[in-house]
Amino acid sequence: MKALPLLVFFALLPLVNAPLDWLSLGLTRGLLRYGLALGGAWRVAVISLVDIVLAGILIFPLAAITTAMLGLANWLAVLAGGEAVLPIAPLLRAMAETPADPAHYWVYLMLLSTLFPSLVHILGGFVGLMLACLQPIFESAVQAQEFVETEGGGDVTKDTVLLYVYPAFAATGVTALVSLIWLAGAAVPLIETAVYQFAAWLLATAAGVAGLFPV
Repeated sequence: MKALPLLVFFALLPLVNAPLDWLSLGLTRGLLRYGLALGGAWRVAVISLVDIVLAGILIFPLAAITTAMLGLANWLAVLAGGEAVLPIAPLLRAMAETPADPAHYWVYLMLLSTLFPSLVHILGGFVGLMLACLQPIFESAVQAQEFVETEGGGDVTKDTVLLYVYPAFAATGVTALVSLIWLAGAAVPLIETAVYQFAAWLLATAAGVAGLFPV
């Protein structure tokens, strides 16, 4: 039975994890292609948010299946006269009490692996959202530049564009960028609260599945 822990952690759990990881990756690629086909920074940003939500949902079956595999391995090990491979209840209690303990990082890494492709996608969506906010300013600046370079505009009008319109565009763009950064910083506490609530739901899911096994 000494080989059972190695079999569980290096064979069974990766095999369970792999299909959901591939599903998450395929989902991200499909949504990314759909967003690029639609075009528009706002659409890409919205599709990125949808991607991260769906990837988060996939973590729950992963947590349930992983817990079930560990519970089954523990039950088989005890049934054969050995010790549990990894007692689940003490692990869940320790994760709830000290979630930042490095000893639990392997669990987080295994569960969050389904989110990695989506995190890259959401980063692209955030950039797209920023570009969507700044796009009207860029387009107006390009139109003003085209007007200045044509022969149809009078010199006085061109001078007005150069003296007032361009600085106004620059000031508006900087203000919009600073505002977006401030909003992102203000959202950090909300994101932190959501992450803790999400973790609590995951622990509850794992605890519910663990209760189905005697060990």
